Amino acid sequence: DMDQRRCLRYRLDNGVVIRETMDHDMGFFKKNVHPDDAGPILSSLEGEALRKLIREEGEYYFECRCRDEASRYRWYAFTIQGIPRTKLHPYAFILFRRDIDAVKRNEGTKEQALEDALEAAQRASSAKGNFLSSMSHEIRTPLNAIIGYLTLAGLPDIPMEQIRYYLAQ
Repeated sequence: DMDQRRCLRYRLDNGVVIRETMDHDMGFFKKNVHPDDAGPILSSLEGEALRKLIREEGEYYFECRCRDEASRYRWYAFTIQGIPRTKLHPYAFILFRRDIDAVKRNEGTKEQALEDALEAAQRASSAKGNFLSSMSHEIRTPLNAIIGYLTLAGLPDIPMEQIRYYLAQ
């Protein structure tokens, strides 16, 4: 409940769901979100934006890095769900948090591998282009001579001795 600054916290403890009532303070969230992730997320969690989400029973999903209990930044997926007030949920919204740090780090590793592969492919392509441009001159000159002699040998009315001479070259 934004007005009473109270919330319900559900957590798993050895497979058992524990429901706790606790104080909430968006300032705590603001202090723990990584600075690079804070801008758009925190503006969506400010007073009127959050009240509108609750009124409309909307949903807001985001991923960001937050400090964990050991003050290390980890990736979390959050969903804020506005809900109607009931006896079971006297507060106006539910915040779900899921630890996705391992998934994000794995994505980062795969992304780096793809970037490395792209860089290697670009270097190979450049090397191939350089090879072909330097080799084309080395190959073009003898090929032009061969094509020229074959063209001459194929002309009508060329004596056989002259054709043998062209082909011997």
